[in-house]
Amino acid sequence: YASVSARFAPLATPNGLSGLVQAGALTKREREALMDSGNAHNTVITWIVALQTAGVDDGRLGKEEDSLVARTLMTKTLELRTAYAQIGDELSGRMPLAYRSLRQ
Repeated sequence: YASVSARFAPLATPNGLSGLVQAGALTKREREALMDSGNAHNTVITWIVALQTAGVDDGRLGKEEDSLVARTLMTKTLELRTAYAQIGDELSGRMPLAYRSLRQ
């Protein structure tokens, strides 16, 4: 939300990320990775998917790749990514292109 909301914008700054490190929400290494990336939200989604994949591989999230838990987690992660991508559009009040075309 930091890139689309003034309320959370300080979290995307070096000082905000340092505060998250001090609070124990991030490691110093994670802070540096987020600072180096231009798209911190994509980095976080990538971390989530990597952890889910590791959990499936070592059996923590089910015995097989097609376990219900693993599939549900991946589905929810993709829904989160989709929801995040739509936040900016919803805040700006943009209409989907197909809807505008039908109205003309």
